[in-house]
Amino acid sequence: MGLPGIHEWQHWLSLPLALIYFLALGANTLIVITVHHEHNLHQPMYQFLSILAIVDIGLATTIMPKILAIFWFDVKAISLPECFTQIYAVHCFIIMESGIFLCMAVDRYVAICHPLQYSSIVTEAFVVKATVFMVLRNVLLTIPVLIFRSVLRLNSTEAIVKALSTCSSHLILIFFFYTAIVVVSIAHLAGKAVPIFPVLLNVLNIVIPPALNPMVYALRAQELSIGFQRVFGLDKNVSQK
Repeated sequence: MGLPGIHEWQHWLSLPLALIYFLALGANTLIVITVHHEHNLHQPMYQFLSILAIVDIGLATTIMPKILAIFWFDVKAISLPECFTQIYAVHCFIIMESGIFLCMAVDRYVAICHPLQYSSIVTEAFVVKATVFMVLRNVLLTIPVLIFRSVLRLNSTEAIVKALSTCSSHLILIFFFYTAIVVVSIAHLAGKAVPIFPVLLNVLNIVIPPALNPMVYALRAQELSIGFQRVFGLDKNVSQK
């Protein structure tokens, strides 16, 4: 077991992979702590983001400890039950991640198309039910399409720009998630010529999105950035809301 044809330089490859993995763990843990710590972030959008962070931690952890063990300690053996459990966990977390994207899309759709009813529709009970649905439900792509359609039907350019800004972070994450899946699918076509290529992309597909997701929201969501500063005590002048 392992990545074919890279035994001579696998230790060097392990360094960036380990860095990405620990970045994913740290960034997503920071989001969970910040959302829990800051009362002004106890909103459905950030609660969904916190759930996404937990799912990302689980997704990255399904394979990276074993990959690093192979690279660092040459522990290549894996039993059939362990292999089955790992495959099952990877697919479960990928399905859960696509489900949370759907929940976040519904949240942004209601915020854009029904802003006056948002607080009465997207409640804590809604978040709980949506989370259960996320765990049980597979991929649905119709809600992001509805968001685009609703945004483009707005009357003014200013309203369109504001609406796109509201859901831009979510759309970026959707783009990352499904682009990675498409790239990995195409890479398998080249697998016979370059065996390591699809295997390496599969690993990167699992560990890179969990590392990028927190960065997207940290850069796009001002409230979350302020929350980070409060958690680390970097901004004593930020008033508590």
